[in-house]
Amino acid sequence: MPIHVSCTQVLGGHSEEYLDLNVKARRMRIGVEVFGTIGNKETSPTSIYNLDNSTSSQLTFPTNDETNYRVPFYKSPLLSPGDHTLTIIVPPGNKNGQLVLDYIIYNPTPTSTSYATITTSVYRSASAISTPASTHSTSVNAMTVGVAGGLGGLAAGIALTLIVLRIIRMRSRGHAVTIQRKEQRLRDTLQVSSVRTMDFNTPPQISPNNSSQMIQEEMAERPPPYANH
Repeated sequence: MPIHVSCTQVLGGHSEEYLDLNVKARRMRIGVEVFGTIGNKETSPTSIYNLDNSTSSQLTFPTNDETNYRVPFYKSPLLSPGDHTLTIIVPPGNKNGQLVLDYIIYNPTPTSTSYATITTSVYRSASAISTPASTHSTSVNAMTVGVAGGLGGLAAGIALTLIVLRIIRMRSRGHAVTIQRKEQRLRDTLQVSSVRTMDFNTPPQISPNNSSQMIQEEMAERPPPYANH
C-alpha cells in the first residue's frame, strides 16, 4: 500500500513535526483503519479523512493531562474490492496540539461476505505500542519453529525407545538360553551320579545252586562229632 506524505511547513527544525500535513494511502482494497498518538498539549488536535475524494470524516480529540497511545483516528466502511485512496489532512490550526500518525491497517483482499472489524481502544501508558503486523509475523515464525522442533524431538525419542527395547529383548533371549543350558547340564550330572550309586549299593546276587554247594563243602570240612571219643 503506497503512502505519500507532503507538508507546507516544518516546526522546530525537526522533520517529524509538520503543519498542514497531507498523507495519501492508495490500494487499500476493501477497508482501512488509522491509529496514532495524541499528546498532552493545551489544544485539542483535529484531523480530516477523505476517502476517494467523496466522503470526509473529522476527528477532534479532547485534551487531557496524559499522552494517549493507539487512538483510533479513522475507520472506513466496507469498500468494494479495488483500489481506493485515503487522504489525511492535518490543518494548520493544530500548532498548539500534538497528533502523531503511528500506523495504518488495511485489508488487501476480501476474506468473507462481511467485513472483519478490528477491535480497538484508547491506551494511556508511558510506552508506545508496536504494530500488530510485525507481532503477528513473529508469532507465526516462532510457532512454526516450535512445531518443527517438537516433531523432531518426538521422532528421536521414539527411535531411541525402540533401540533400547530391542537391546533388552536380545539380552533376555540370551539369558534364557544360558539358563536352559545350565539346567540341561545339571540333569545330565544327576543322571550319572544316580547310576554310580546304584552300582556300589547293589549286593551280589547268589543263585540257589551256588548256595547249596557252599553248604555241602562246609559240612565236608567239619570232622564228625564222634571222632573225639
